[in-house]
Amino acid sequence: MIKKICNALTGFSTSFIILIILNIGVISAESTHFVMKVNSEQLPIETIIPEELHQLNDKKMVLSVLDSYREIRLQPESAVTKAIIERYTKLRPNFLAEAMFVLPIEGGQEQAVLTEVKRFLQSVQQFEGIPYYSKHNGTWNPMFENITIQELPVFPDGSEEIITKQKMRPFKPYTAVYWYNLSEDTLMYETYNRTPLYYKWMKGVDEEEMHTTLLVKAYPGYLFFYGLGGARAFDFFGLFGKRLDVAFTGRIEAFFEWFHQEFVLSRLVE
Repeated sequence: MIKKICNALTGFSTSFIILIILNIGVISAESTHFVMKVNSEQLPIETIIPEELHQLNDKKMVLSVLDSYREIRLQPESAVTKAIIERYTKLRPNFLAEAMFVLPIEGGQEQAVLTEVKRFLQSVQQFEGIPYYSKHNGTWNPMFENITIQELPVFPDGSEEIITKQKMRPFKPYTAVYWYNLSEDTLMYETYNRTPLYYKWMKGVDEEEMHTTLLVKAYPGYLFFYGLGGARAFDFFGLFGKRLDVAFTGRIEAFFEWFHQEFVLSRLVE
């Protein structure tokens, strides 16, 4: 093939030949990659500023620490999004963060990749590898340790749970629930603490008051990820408020950054 092209270009100037080769390279690159354009009007989000939309289209994560559940930008457009909003409204977390990012995919593969997301998140023992930096101690630690699967319930509506015993420093071991619900164009993932979190003899978080949620919606040519993480934690009458704020929001950020790196960005280079 290359020999035929070279023979065909015999007699043309060097600059013309270089131009032809460059154009062939551009065409080849465009044939193996596709351009994704996020339409903000499609997304279940109240307001996305142009800078954030640019970040999404540039395959970057938009991450925000929120002061109140009232700042959650998810819109009640469906039963799924209404349930998320109601959950965090009821929780009234004093530590809360929000994440958004996208994954461009080949058209027609949306459901298959949604299934991949679910399987990835069901490998809960890999969460022991999530790095978390403690600003208070100035050290890197695994965010979770000693994750042991105890139950694998499956429900009539097709949703599934993974019940684990696990540890999150500096708290004592606790029971966690991981919940998954995959439909035609949506995946819902949620995890929460079934039992309280104790620091020594003090209860830092009541049962079911530390949540992480990831909503994944399929659109033609890409998946949109919307994440929320929040906790209603006892700050010991304000004594440890700032320290706990950094600790809980830092863990939320660490989880979404890890998932974005391990699942999303790793697929962009394949």
